[in-house]
Amino acid sequence: MLVFNMTTSDVTAELTQQQQGITWSDLQVKDSQVFNENTVLVHVIYQQTAVDSKTGAKTTQPVDSTWALRLASPEAGRSNQWLVNWDNVIDFETLDFSTKTTAGLAITPLQLTRYTDRIVLTVLAQNYTNETIVIGQTNQILATFRFGDQSVDAVNTRYVFERLRSYDDVEITVMGLYTSYPDSVEMVQYINYKVSPWFTFGLVES
Repeated sequence: MLVFNMTTSDVTAELTQQQQGITWSDLQVKDSQVFNENTVLVHVIYQQTAVDSKTGAKTTQPVDSTWALRLASPEAGRSNQWLVNWDNVIDFETLDFSTKTTAGLAITPLQLTRYTDRIVLTVLAQNYTNETIVIGQTNQILATFRFGDQSVDAVNTRYVFERLRSYDDVEITVMGLYTSYPDSVEMVQYINYKVSPWFTFGLVES
């Protein structure tokens, strides 16, 4: 998949590795909804049984999930087939924004990925200082996403950026299913202090 820079062979190998010793049973389709003309979201429940490779013990647990099914394009060679998207991805947008820098920390938005249960903003973070920088601390809101008049805080993940290092896989996650992409995102704001966020990016809505 393009979103993960994976080939079909990569997906097959990863799926084979993940499913070793795992079986499904009692699969039920609870409901479905049309997300757009090429995507349908299917709500399923099933039982997943895993076998411990060392002890042979079996454990079974219920799974409640929403799958993203996408209509394959003729270019893919599978016209009129509905295929399950890897990792329940609905779609994604590659971003092209200028880097913004505050106190020696530079942030560049790279990609927005929409899943059936969340939206993930992937950014490049570069620490240009000689000190460790920590964001997402208890006195901070890591990020706030704006969807029109609605504001949603991201999962407050703690990130530690070592001095003079770059990180191209920093993920900022907001939970929920959204029919549109956020209009903007504000990153790193202190709680109970009237101080502007460190970074604000306007995001193009799909």
